[in-house]
Amino acid sequence: MAWITRVHGGGLESNVHSKNSQATSTVVCDLERVFAVFAFDSRVQLTALDLNGNILWTKTVGPYQSKFGYSSSPLLYGPLVIMSVDHSGGGYLAGVNRYTGDIHWRTAQPTTGSYGTPSIHKVAGKDTLFVAGGNELAAFEPLTGKRLWGIKGLSEDCVGSPVETNQTIIASSGPPGRETQAVKIMENSQPVKQWRSSMSSYVPSLLVHDGLLFQVTDNGTGSCWDVETGKMYWEKRLGGEFSSSPVLSGDHIYVSNEGGVTQVFKASKEKFQLVSRNALGDEQMASPAICGGRIYIRAASSAGGSRSERLYCIGEGGGDQISGRPVPEAKSEDLTEKIEDPKAEQGGKAEEQAPK
Repeated sequence: MAWITRVHGGGLESNVHSKNSQATSTVVCDLERVFAVFAFDSRVQLTALDLNGNILWTKTVGPYQSKFGYSSSPLLYGPLVIMSVDHSGGGYLAGVNRYTGDIHWRTAQPTTGSYGTPSIHKVAGKDTLFVAGGNELAAFEPLTGKRLWGIKGLSEDCVGSPVETNQTIIASSGPPGRETQAVKIMENSQPVKQWRSSMSSYVPSLLVHDGLLFQVTDNGTGSCWDVETGKMYWEKRLGGEFSSSPVLSGDHIYVSNEGGVTQVFKASKEKFQLVSRNALGDEQMASPAICGGRIYIRAASSAGGSRSERLYCIGEGGGDQISGRPVPEAKSEDLTEKIEDPKAEQGGKAEEQAPK
């Protein structure tokens, strides 16, 4: 471990969901600074640290009234750190100067119960900030916070981030009125809802690759869809419940369930093809991260009645590391169970609606 820095000493929100924590938000880095967000004393604060762990500044972004705890992660765009703060006191988006911490813009949001991280995609020739929640998918200018448009159809609560491919934005929402919707965006015309489905992912984000949409629902059903038409190619019961999002490396998709099992399957529309199943700990809530040919997995174990958390780094040539400390080499049969003909239970068929 290179360094550890205490950012706050008390005052963190205690009213959080059992699947949430005070440190759910993921940090972002611009190669010079690391930005971390915490809900602290009924407000949201953004802290910038240098790469040696020294605090450069801490600024209050705005008020926060907790219902289930804060979870949205910051994202970088130009000179700004952009944040979404939806809470029971009224939601807002904010663009914060990443050098000084000054608030560059703030835009009110109608939603009060969403917890997702916005995303930025280039569509119709310009970079656009997309936010899901509050019964709509909305678009904003990332440098100014100006609202561009909103399309109704999602529920109030969204946790996953909107994704984009081929000028199509896709978002999914939780209860009530679960829905996944695809919106086509073209230059010099209004965005159009392309298709929708009642099969949705509340917490896990969607994944797009090569014209395909891959979805893992909270209750453990995986599926593959055609981005343009909304046609479902396959669905498969993966087993367990899921809070983490699927991630892609090459032509393989990795996804971890809450029970500590990571499954790897091919990013193909032909059929569900399970490559391996990996067991680490007995609890995983965070999404796997892939960088430099290695996969990083945060897992917890309650073996022996005592809960402990570990960070695993798995990859060729690097050995396995836990929180920067060497660990005994794991046997392949402990980490990877090769499966040629999985017999996982089939899930129910999702409702599908043809494009309008």
